[in-house]
Amino acid sequence: MSMGVHRLWKDTFVASLNPGNAKVGKVTRSIDVAGGTGDIALRILDHARERKADRDLTVDVVDINPDMLKEGQKRFRKTMYHASKIF
Repeated sequence: MSMGVHRLWKDTFVASLNPGNAKVGKVTRSIDVAGGTGDIALRILDHARERKADRDLTVDVVDINPDMLKEGQKRFRKTMYHASKIF
């Protein structure tokens, strides 16, 4: 419906946050409020890993809708972050 524009603003948003920490042993925590299916959380994790080699960053996803969180859990199981306890 958005012809892919939603992906662009999500990528721009995460880039503006610039998540992650290049210092070894320094853990950064993030919270994705109204995170639904975890699209932003995945982008945050990817950005930290790809741009700063940060594999310690954590993201907590919260949402009022349990069905959306269940869908997010399914999506995370299909990624390299499948072992993460994010939801």
